[in-house]
Amino acid sequence: MLERPLKPRNAVPYYSNGARDDAMQMQFLRAWFGYWGDSAKNPVSDVYDGPMIDMRYSHIWAWDTRPYPAFPLRDDTWSDGENYARGHWLSGRAAAQPLSAMFLKFARAQACRILMSVVFMMWCQGISA
Repeated sequence: MLERPLKPRNAVPYYSNGARDDAMQMQFLRAWFGYWGDSAKNPVSDVYDGPMIDMRYSHIWAWDTRPYPAFPLRDDTWSDGENYARGHWLSGRAAAQPLSAMFLKFARAQACRILMSVVFMMWCQGISA
């Protein structure tokens, strides 16, 4: 069920208030790829040589190839631009990472730099000793 004001069969998903929630969409994708990417939960079949769900062929259906932000802003070109505000498209949204993810990435990069600096200093001290 998708909310599409321009379509006659317009509805929101069960238990939804109809608001767009980019964070929830991102969490769903993390959960999906995290769960099925785990070989313990996605075992290799005894019948054929491959997992139940081959994640190499798992694609996100709702990617819109129209150029963001021209779509949805160019209503003279695309008539469904008003659906974007509450739609399920990923275009222009997938790069919007939660602050926690950005912080974790930064912290990991910094920890790696600090560790490399400490190892280098220890190595230099070993040479001069």
